[in-house]
Amino acid sequence: MITIGDWGSPERTGILDTSSGEWERMIAANLTSHFHALRTHTPLLKKDGALVHLSGCSPEIPYPFSALVKATNAAKKSLVRSLSAELDGSGPRVHELVIGPNCTRPRAAIGADNPGWFSAEDIGRHAARLIAGDGPYAEAPLQYLITRVQGVRTSPPQ
Repeated sequence: MITIGDWGSPERTGILDTSSGEWERMIAANLTSHFHALRTHTPLLKKDGALVHLSGCSPEIPYPFSALVKATNAAKKSLVRSLSAELDGSGPRVHELVIGPNCTRPRAAIGADNPGWFSAEDIGRHAARLIAGDGPYAEAPLQYLITRVQGVRTSPPQ
């Protein structure tokens, strides 16, 4: 597993107040880094293997002061979906999991978890089933895990 990316400034700067330097840094941290990781690691996977790419804060859901993260997530989603289409059975299965807010130890420590959110364990179990090629979503390249009530979806949440 590789974890890369950045939420940017903790002040959550709005679009109109974002500097060109911050924009370029976020593109490098959240998009260019994923491009390099996909290009480097995908050829190392077995043809019958699977690549599971996690992306948070779905671009379809408005979230004020997170435009840089949302823009790079939209581009990453497109990048991963294009890779899946290009491989089209000639390489590993490629899955893009768009996850919403999720339960974490830091959130639990401050009482900010929500029982309606997926836990890291839930997301990990789902990813493991995809890697194993098991379950109802094993062939779906794009999946949304936003809330427990919505469950796993293969179309954007409303």
